[in-house]
Amino acid sequence: MTEETKNLGPAPMKSADVARRYRVTLDTVSRWIREGKLNAFRPGGVGPWYVAVGDLVAFENPDASFLSPEEVAKRWVKDVETVRRWCRSGVLKSFKTPGAGRVLIPLAAVEQMERRQGGVG
Repeated sequence: MTEETKNLGPAPMKSADVARRYRVTLDTVSRWIREGKLNAFRPGGVGPWYVAVGDLVAFENPDASFLSPEEVAKRWVKDVETVRRWCRSGVLKSFKTPGAGRVLIPLAAVEQMERRQGGVG
């Protein structure tokens, strides 16, 4: 494994694999994507849909709250680039959605870091 491939993280799942995982039809997965219940992307705009691991986590935990790096930066009165750096380095648990390029930070991870640091801001 090269340094480049090691940093890519878990590979996204094809929509057919998502259907098998949840024991539903491919039509059901397509409907979830269409309705916005499940984020997905198509490389080049064609072919099968892919779902990033972070999006599966969000789908499986609909009651869990996720924050953007901008929201965390505002909450902690930090520069957004500092928060993004913490996400990239693993200091702050986060999930990147390849299709949209969004970074999701679980609220639980934010609160855990606040407890550990005695308030980050």
